[in-house]
Amino acid sequence: VDIGRASEPSGLPFSLNGLGRALTGLGRLDEAEAAFRESLSLQPDNAWLHFNRGLLYLAKEEPHNAGHCFDLSLQLTNPRLSPRKQSRARAFIERLKKG
Repeated sequence: VDIGRASEPSGLPFSLNGLGRALTGLGRLDEAEAAFRESLSLQPDNAWLHFNRGLLYLAKEEPHNAGHCFDLSLQLTNPRLSPRKQSRARAFIERLKKG
């Protein structure tokens, strides 16, 4: 992220997304949300960002927000989710619908 801020601003949204994902995995949810929020302000149409935000909202036990993020991740294409991630997003959505 520091390198992106200093010299590669076009890669910064992706670095922040990765940071947010790592922080989510570590349970540092407030920090993850801040990283995702900054990434979102720079590149709001990144499907991977919305997928990872969905994982954050699952960790925060906010299923409605998670479902919204997974749905967005399936609609956006800059860049598009991999087929495996698309399947996972659909599975999360179906699981959330079943309650």
